[in-house]
Amino acid sequence: MRVMATIYKKRIKVEFPYDPMMVSAIKEVPGSKFTGRDKGGPFWTVPLDFDSAKMLRNVFGEHLRISKGLKEWGWKIVKEREALNQIIGADDVELEKLPLHAPEMAEGLRPFQRVGVKFGATSSHPLIGDQPGLGKTREAIGAVLEAGLTDGPYLVIAPKSSLRTVWEDHLVNVLDRNDEVLVATGSRSKRLETLDLAAEMIENGVPVWVIINPEMVRQRAPKSEVSRGEAEPNSPAYPLLHDTHWQAVIIDEVHRGAVRNPQTQTAKSLYKIKADKRIALSGTPVKNRPIDIWGTLHWLNPDVFSSKWRWAEQYLHIKNNGFGSVFCSGRTDSGSKCQRCEGGIRNDAIEAFHEHLKPYLLRRTKAEVYPDLPPKEYVDVWCDMTPKQKKLYDEFAKRAEAVIGDETVSATNVLAELTRLKQFANSLQDVHYLGDEEAGETLFKLVPIVDESGKVEVLEELLDERGILEGNPGEKVVIFSQFKEFVNAIYTWLEGMQIPALRITGDVKDRDRDEAVRAFQEDELPAVMLMTTTAGGVSITLDRADSVIFLDETWSPADMEQAEDRVHRVSRIHNVTVYTLRSRGTVDEYINQIVRDKKSIHNFVMRDREAIRLR
Repeated sequence: MRVMATIYKKRIKVEFPYDPMMVSAIKEVPGSKFTGRDKGGPFWTVPLDFDSAKMLRNVFGEHLRISKGLKEWGWKIVKEREALNQIIGADDVELEKLPLHAPEMAEGLRPFQRVGVKFGATSSHPLIGDQPGLGKTREAIGAVLEAGLTDGPYLVIAPKSSLRTVWEDHLVNVLDRNDEVLVATGSRSKRLETLDLAAEMIENGVPVWVIINPEMVRQRAPKSEVSRGEAEPNSPAYPLLHDTHWQAVIIDEVHRGAVRNPQTQTAKSLYKIKADKRIALSGTPVKNRPIDIWGTLHWLNPDVFSSKWRWAEQYLHIKNNGFGSVFCSGRTDSGSKCQRCEGGIRNDAIEAFHEHLKPYLLRRTKAEVYPDLPPKEYVDVWCDMTPKQKKLYDEFAKRAEAVIGDETVSATNVLAELTRLKQFANSLQDVHYLGDEEAGETLFKLVPIVDESGKVEVLEELLDERGILEGNPGEKVVIFSQFKEFVNAIYTWLEGMQIPALRITGDVKDRDRDEAVRAFQEDELPAVMLMTTTAGGVSITLDRADSVIFLDETWSPADMEQAEDRVHRVSRIHNVTVYTLRSRGTVDEYINQIVRDKKSIHNFVMRDREAIRLR
């Protein structure tokens, strides 16, 4: 019996005379669908995917006939997979198009980053899942240009805290082209102004990168606009996002949930965005269970990954817990290792699962690329304060400006004002006046409110990227602040999310301090150590960590170097990424200037007071 296979609407159409055995055979192909006479049938379709094509050959054998178009598509996929296998196994590759369009950027890439760029450009649906700190942002930008997508427009969807600190910074300072970079932030009217400007540039053929957060994709037009007839019910608040055909769309931190559940409004809106190429980035592409990656794959290639359960049935261990079918976590109810799977992947499907992901996923760890990495890598992260935090900061900045402007005031008093502003730059503060405020007694105590902190928002993303918030840490982290109250507040914040953490401040007894260090070094959990810069600066080894996060900068670079060297020890040769969080438009900028210029604090404060801008 003859079976004919052709390409049909991004799927493979399979036609054959009715036969129960043939029907049974095609049902073995995941994603198979029947089209009846009322819709132009009868025929069957399966996903236009290399694995589906191979299964058709397996189930129909010599009966299968393949159209010329399908053969050409098949050979193209074969060549792409062969190229990807060579790229994945290479230590370095040669880039062809990126050096022509962004030569300085191409020159600055490390060998393993060139491999990431080439993979992102060659794969039709790439998920770059490198460990945090390896340069996924740079790889994604390079992949777009290496793929020949050099005209724009481009859309980047990233967490709110990284819109400027990561993406705008890379596109403005690293990408040596004359592309326009627009970040849609602020009030709705400001975001609309930004997108209107983007629309104008797109119409004029200007290569433009538009950077937004995921919430903008799902937002609907206000009722007031609908009532005035300016928008249809349920129409998007920002129609440009869906009306434009983008050359490339990049979703950063895709594991955070933007597409994990296709039924959410955000996911549904993301699927509607039209693009020549989709690129997903994640430091933890599989956060807890293998099934977590399906949402990303579905966004990258919805025609192939159309059914979550059919995909899961091919590779994952699905069991019944008495209430219905669930995905196995790799552990039995008693906590012992499951004998039927490895982390949720069936024992008989492990090799097939990893082979299946090869065309989509590139994942490297720091250990794998260690020879090419410096001992320490420094990352400056500029944070935006929350509206409440900024309002109170500005109030106290006015007060500090008056104090600093008084020529009779001492350097000690000026430094005290600047130090208080550093606390407001860290988070909103609950101000407890210790005297009679109306009588002019201005002594007060500051209690940090971490729920209103731009820095804590960024910290949450850094911890989430490492799997710590999900209880499945990929690495350990040491977090420093010079303020004991801020350390304690973050400890309580983590405790409220049931995230175990350790803490060392000047109040911790030597015995408890030693036990905290031992637990961090020897036990799998906790994965977070919180410390004040002074208490943790000496006589401690914390080399189980791979990341150091400074929530605030000290006046002396030596103090911070002492602290970061608790992690980067000779006892264990490993790479350490050092993050320093600073708030925009605050005293943090001037502390950074002191550190960068290595000025004397006293001279900076007393001689250059008129040059100090606190806001």
